[in-house]
Amino acid sequence: MSRFHYLKQELVYRFGRSAVTLISISLVVFMAVTLTAISRASSDALRLPLENVGADIVVQLSGDIPKKLEGLVFPHPTAQLPADAVEKIRKLPGVIRTTGAVFLWDLSPKKFQSLLGVDSKGTSGIPGLNSQLISGNPLDPETVPVEALVDGDFAAKNKLKVGDQIALQGQSYRISGTVDTPKSGNIMRADIYLPLAEAQLLASKAPWIIDLYPFTQTDVNLLFLEVDQRHLVTVTSAVEKMLGEKAIVSSEISIQEELEDLMFLSDQMSVIFTAVIALLALALLARSTATAIGERRRDLAVLQAVGWTRPRIISQLSLETAILSGVGGLLGLLFAWLGIALIGDVELAMELSWEISPSPHFLPETDFDRTRMLVAPIQMPLLTSALAWILAILTAVSSAVLAGFKMVRPHPWRWLAED
Repeated sequence: MSRFHYLKQELVYRFGRSAVTLISISLVVFMAVTLTAISRASSDALRLPLENVGADIVVQLSGDIPKKLEGLVFPHPTAQLPADAVEKIRKLPGVIRTTGAVFLWDLSPKKFQSLLGVDSKGTSGIPGLNSQLISGNPLDPETVPVEALVDGDFAAKNKLKVGDQIALQGQSYRISGTVDTPKSGNIMRADIYLPLAEAQLLASKAPWIIDLYPFTQTDVNLLFLEVDQRHLVTVTSAVEKMLGEKAIVSSEISIQEELEDLMFLSDQMSVIFTAVIALLALALLARSTATAIGERRRDLAVLQAVGWTRPRIISQLSLETAILSGVGGLLGLLFAWLGIALIGDVELAMELSWEISPSPHFLPETDFDRTRMLVAPIQMPLLTSALAWILAILTAVSSAVLAGFKMVRPHPWRWLAED
């Protein structure tokens, strides 16, 4: 009897046993791939708020309340970040780029508006802002006189359009364009956007700012950091230590603590989680394969009795297991793909703190919803899928070989007599 004829007979006429093996392998692959995909999507969701401002860490200092809440003021409790402190942070190991900004509230008697002065470089600066342009022209820091961009919702609410003038504490700026500031997961939003130098100039002349801080035209009150992800924890800790107890440091780590729905995994925990799932899945697969081979003890003894050698039997078991595990693994990948498509996205809710809100909480008309939905698509992890399929085959075949060596004895008559 040829091995392929026997293979056909075994798979067709012992379909129940083959089906159990197929299902076991497909479930193992399905679990490993699906849980890994959800874990990675959860990690991606944690980065969304900071990715939308082109930063890994956002740094602020907590300050004092001005004697009067009128004119241009820092959003409470934000304080001055001196230029020398920014320079020290820039030199920390792991920091790739720093981008400064000035965030202001304009508390006029009859209206409120928020202002963000952005740097000319970096994803969190003017280039990133201009990428959200919906009408008009991009913001050019070299334009004289200085122009401004306004948020699309703010423009619609106040019936502003490109070319109109907007007033800020005695200064008038032409609106060059409107931008659609991302709402989903965005931690920084303002009504008006100016070049950083202009915002620094306004802040350095604002009475209720200089009453509290010696703010100069080189200082900021908001700092965006792009860092090497391997140094995220160490940079965050170093900044907090450098600035002291008044530091407000927003990163993936702090956002993780703010999540309302579930606690999800960081990159490091995601790797550990994936490894644990893989080990448990492989152990389950090895156990089920060995059990299936053990149930065929009498069949293997009969094959020996009719002249099949030990190596040939083990080779036959390996072939059967390889085919079953290969097909079962492909079924598992198909189920994982369908499951991921059905789930679609990971959705998390987080609430922004007031110091990065564009509207003060003490104004009666403030209706800004500080809740942000973090939505990250769940994607099929191709590398993990390939590894899961290959490891499933290798584990199943290895278990079959080991079980075969244990089951196939030199004298099969003892097994037949016992049965």
